[in-house]
Amino acid sequence: MGLAGSAPEGAEELLQEAVATLSGLSGLRLSATAGDENLITVRYQPTLPEKESSDAIGLGSSTASSDGQIIHGAVWLKTTSPQNAPGSPYARQVLIHELMHALGIKHAPAGSTEIMAPAVSPGLPLEPGAYDIASLKTAGCPRR
Repeated sequence: MGLAGSAPEGAEELLQEAVATLSGLSGLRLSATAGDENLITVRYQPTLPEKESSDAIGLGSSTASSDGQIIHGAVWLKTTSPQNAPGSPYARQVLIHELMHALGIKHAPAGSTEIMAPAVSPGLPLEPGAYDIASLKTAGCPRR
C-alpha cells in the first residue's frame, strides 16, 4: 500500500497505523511500502472519481482476477472533508473503512455500528468489530 500524489501532513503515519491494524486483524502480510505486486494506492484529492452520494468522503475499490483473487486496490479520500484530515477523530476509521473496500469487503448492514457501516456518524467505534472481522475471514484472510 502506498500514497500516490500529494497527501496532507501526517498521512503517511496514518496509513502505517491503518495497515498495521488491518495486518493484525486479517493475517495478511500488508505493508505501506510502494512497489508490491498487489499494490493498494491511496490518494488524497478534492473530489472522488466516482461517488455513491454527494455526502461520500471516501471511496475504496478493488480489481480481481478471473478467479476472484484481488490483484489491485485503490482508495480515494476527499481533502475537502474534515473527517479525512490526519489527526481528525475519524481519519483512521475512514481510511480503514476504505482500505477494507480495497480488500474486497462490502458495507455492513444499515444501522450497524461496525467500521464498515455505510456512513460515518458520531459515536461509531474507531476499531473494527465482529462483522468486520468476520468479513475479513470470509474474504479469505487467515486470522480470527
